Amino acid sequence: MNWCPSGTVHDALLEAVEEKYDVIFCTEVLEHMANPTEALLSMFQHLSDTGVLVLTVPDGRQDHHSAGRIREDGSAYWGHVNFWSPESWPCFLQQSVNRSSRIHTCVMKSGENFAAVWR
Repeated sequence: MNWCPSGTVHDALLEAVEEKYDVIFCTEVLEHMANPTEALLSMFQHLSDTGVLVLTVPDGRQDHHSAGRIREDGSAYWGHVNFWSPESWPCFLQQSVNRSSRIHTCVMKSGENFAAVWR
């Protein structure tokens, strides 16, 4: 079953992609990134003018997946190196993206920090 027949899936950062997207999902990734702000900005720059960026990261207070070795390309770790509490998560997002952006955050029932970011 194809839930999104016109969707495009990228399993890497969008650096080489020229397109703009209406929705970008990034779940359980930023906690692994060597530079999460750079990754977030890369995704944000690829949003269409009416697009939304949907993000989740573990609650840093409950996260027990310590860092492993760094990937060969230096972009990420095989464990977690970034930890956001429910309070620090919206602060990180606000400091990382355009100040005029709309940001909605919450803690999901599963315990992860959630965010939806609009241009």
